[in-house]
Amino acid sequence: MINKKLIVYSCFLLMILFILFLNIHTYRNIFPNTDYNQIDLFSKQIIEGKGMVYEEPLNNDLDYPIVGIRGLISFGTSKLYSSLVPGVIFIYTLFRGIDPLLMKGVSFLFAILSLIFFYKLCDEFIFNNYKYSLI
Repeated sequence: MINKKLIVYSCFLLMILFILFLNIHTYRNIFPNTDYNQIDLFSKQIIEGKGMVYEEPLNNDLDYPIVGIRGLISFGTSKLYSSLVPGVIFIYTLFRGIDPLLMKGVSFLFAILSLIFFYKLCDEFIFNNYKYSLI
């Protein structure tokens, strides 16, 4: 007898792998928003041993630091700091240290894991493991 739940999970897994493949190849050299740009910049800085501070040399020539990625924090000097939670940058740095290509799929994998856990919570506490919870 064919297990329907196994077929659904297999299809879901294939769909996840296909979307992950598309995600990695679409954003190979670009990032869609400033958060990813900050993560990319600061994870490179950490791996190179420069820390969590980015110094933009073009800002030394100006009176006000205007050159840099949008969303960076400056305190009137040429040093720019991230506006993101440092833990997020460290997690991405760990994946970048393993393989730079892995960093591009980390947020997608976190999103998939959160969807799976959300499904499990809904299945357990709202639908009480009924058949229609799989829909």
